[in-house]
Amino acid sequence: MHRNLNISETSLVSPALYMKQLLEMLCSRAGVYEGIGLNDHHHEFNGRIEVVPVVNEYGININYTAKGIDNNVYNEEHTVIALNNENKITLWTLNNKFNTMLQFDFRHHKRIHGEKDILIFGFGDAADKFIFREEISIEIWDNGNISYNYYWGQPTGDFLARSNLTVSKIM
Repeated sequence: MHRNLNISETSLVSPALYMKQLLEMLCSRAGVYEGIGLNDHHHEFNGRIEVVPVVNEYGININYTAKGIDNNVYNEEHTVIALNNENKITLWTLNNKFNTMLQFDFRHHKRIHGEKDILIFGFGDAADKFIFREEISIEIWDNGNISYNYYWGQPTGDFLARSNLTVSKIM
């Protein structure tokens, strides 16, 4: 069950405390989740996400696998979310699409009252059409679900929604 942490960006909350509250919200969703998603080629896939708080809940591991109906692996990733040395929540991911760990900086948090929290992390400037850029959004639904979505654009290409997955807790 989602803990309502009353997360706020108001002047009453320090930026460091706000970042810590976002991390606590993510840690509160520990468990294994499964669901059906849609990739950038419009193929359905079976998605599995495991959320594991680590090191006294100073961070979380997200293990994510997307497999096609034919059981081929579309995406496999190991992601860590924690506060960086500037006390900003940051996402680092290693996946089968890149041969290096990518750092995604925190861009935005939005609370849609009575529905969900949305956290957006980004790599590169989404508006810069001359570089590869990507965003990952994590949606923490009040009903217990989690959505994990990718948006990206190749150099000279459009920045669009590419892969979307909503999962429900199975354990």
